Order: sequence, then structure tokens, then C-alpha cells
Amino acid sequence: KVLNDTGLLSDKFISYYAYQLSLSMPDTFKLSALNIFPVGNDIKSGKKLPLNANHMLVAGAVQKEKDFSQWIEQLKKTHWIADFEILSLKKDKKNILRFEVEIRQK
Repeated sequence: KVLNDTGLLSDKFISYYAYQLSLSMPDTFKLSALNIFPVGNDIKSGKKLPLNANHMLVAGAVQKEKDFSQWIEQLKKTHWIADFEILSLKKDKKNILRFEVEIRQK
């Protein structure tokens, strides 16, 4: 069960999802984080590590809103993505769009 929950028994593992995400992103994206199966917030000594299996967090920046919108449309069409949520989307003082997206796999 532990191996199955972490995705180690899947025929598609971390490198597959990282590669697929990289293919879907415009060249104009600058990633600041790509966390596949991120660890939850409650990390305590001697306790089970809370993995968020089948989740990914993507954070970065892009100059054009159009590029971000096109990427979101691409995510909607991706067969291995169950759903996603835009956690944050803000423009900074230099008019650069900063984003954080959580993706859940099927």
C-alpha cells in the first residue's frame, strides 16, 4: 500500500510527469518550483511522512498572460490530469505574472 500510494508501482513515475509538464509549458515560463508528490505540512520526528501522492505543485513566472492562459487550456486537455487549482496568480511591480498551480493526477 505504501509503495502504491507513493506511485512507485506505477508504470509512469516522477520523470514521466515532469517531462510531460515541461512539454506543455511555453518557452516563456520561468519555473521557481516543481514539486511532484509534495510532502505535507505536518512533518514530525518519528511520525509517518505525509506524502501527497498524485499531486504536483508548479510555481513560476511569465511575462504574458496569454501564455499562462494557453497553458491552462492545455492542462484541461491533458489525459493524465484529473483536475487542477490555481492557488495564486499575481502581477508584480515589473508586470510579471507569478503563479502557483496544484495539479492532481488521475
